[in-house]
Amino acid sequence: MDTIAVAWDGSATAARALSCARFFIERATKVQVISITDDKEIDEANRSLLISSLTHSGFEVEGVSIQAGGETATAAIQSAALERKADLLVAGGFGHSRLREFILGGVTRELLVKAELPVLLAH
Repeated sequence: MDTIAVAWDGSATAARALSCARFFIERATKVQVISITDDKEIDEANRSLLISSLTHSGFEVEGVSIQAGGETATAAIQSAALERKADLLVAGGFGHSRLREFILGGVTRELLVKAELPVLLAH
């Protein structure tokens, strides 16, 4: 795998997924850090620290800030990863309570059902 896309929102589940994907990331040449800016507030200092850390580790890193607009978060993240020719999408899974996921649905469930590229989910 040459290019790894990481769905990043600064959450503990996203950080855990990044850690679980270390095996793949260490073998990649490019990492994309994808964040949706109109879904929830992203801690830019935290995101910048991640990008700097990956760059310092020798990776070519692309910070990708997107807006979902009318799309679901899942569709927006996948579209961004596919447009940039990612080989794998890394995302945190089930970051919300089971009740919230059941009532409102969630990115995790939609990724499981509508994955358009290989996905590594970690909780």
